[in-house]
Amino acid sequence: LRYPWDLVATLPESLTRSCSVEDSSPVPQQAYHKGTSSLHLAPSVLLDPGVVFNTSGGPIYVDEGAVLGAHSVINGPCYIGPHAQVRPHTQVSCAAIGFGSRIGGEVSVAVLGRYVNKVHYGFLGHSYIDSWCNLGAGTTTSNLRNDYGFIKMRMHEGRRSTGMQFLGTMMGPYAKCSIGTTLNTGTLVGAVCNLFDHGFHPTDVGPFSWGSPNGGYVRYQLDRALEAIERTMARRDEALSDADRNRLTAHYQLG
Repeated sequence: LRYPWDLVATLPESLTRSCSVEDSSPVPQQAYHKGTSSLHLAPSVLLDPGVVFNTSGGPIYVDEGAVLGAHSVINGPCYIGPHAQVRPHTQVSCAAIGFGSRIGGEVSVAVLGRYVNKVHYGFLGHSYIDSWCNLGAGTTTSNLRNDYGFIKMRMHEGRRSTGMQFLGTMMGPYAKCSIGTTLNTGTLVGAVCNLFDHGFHPTDVGPFSWGSPNGGYVRYQLDRALEAIERTMARRDEALSDADRNRLTAHYQLG
């Protein structure tokens, strides 16, 4: 891995390698398994009726305590982490879902960290979403240019071609998007951002940004940002550690 988008580019291969098991789990009567690649269901997985596991494109591994809602479709290769929740009628294809994350809508070729909230409808494609992010209802990422060209993304040395035709959003930890947020191809969203309003946000949103494409962006006040993070984590019975608080403060002071 050299660039952030390599996490997305190598995801199908990584999932296929890491999710394969020798013997598939028996499929409960209320679910359906299609395909020849392996399917692993941890003993404590909860399945509502009508869940479809399609391993035609690669293996599927569902970890301890995960909950899969009715009529959700899981297309391999795919990893669903411990205590993650897949809401009813959700479609997941080639994704790595982190511990305790909650997802709905359509997720395709994406990495989601711990406790990511993408509960409602909307498309998330070819993207990396770090831990503790929240994507409001209807948040949608574009992952393909209208001219089908290679997508560019900003790095320290300037914007450069990723060599990828499909690439959505790279989002840092603790960032949040309101309902109806739209994110263009090759968008980079820094840590602890709060984005809202309609219209495409810029493809480069710096860390600790607060604002909209219509009203502009200001610096998110550190004390308010930390308070919001603490309230977010408390909802999952977690707390912001002193080490993480110091790390975020130092990151903020870098400007």
